[in-house]
Amino acid sequence: MKQKLLFSIISIVLLGIVTNAASADAGVLDRIKGIYQAPEKVEELQAHVTEATQQIEESRKQAEQLLQQNAELQKQNGALAAQNQQLQSRIEEMDADRRTLYRQLTSTGITAILLILGYAAAVRIWRYTVWRKQRKEEHEVTML
Repeated sequence: MKQKLLFSIISIVLLGIVTNAASADAGVLDRIKGIYQAPEKVEELQAHVTEATQQIEESRKQAEQLLQQNAELQKQNGALAAQNQQLQSRIEEMDADRRTLYRQLTSTGITAILLILGYAAAVRIWRYTVWRKQRKEEHEVTML
């Protein structure tokens, strides 16, 4: 029984050593493989860096184009604002002219109506005066 126990302990210790040694060897082998594959990884990283640099350059160009478009749009906006201001002042002038025209038409119409009424009144007064004069003369003729 002691021998079985001793044999079991020795087997377990040897098994532990073997499994640890295999993992240590695998770690060393992986490192050696990593070292030999390093140029491929460097080239891959360099390709990524080049690609990132190109993307940054494209982004910079797009940003410059957007800034240029923005400047052009601001100039265009300024021109449109000036044109809008001119049109506003022109509309105000036309409004003032329209109001003046309406005022002139109204005063002309009122003046024409007053002249017609004045003429009609003058004709009535003149006819009344002539009628009274003729009546007075008829009265004088009949009295004689």
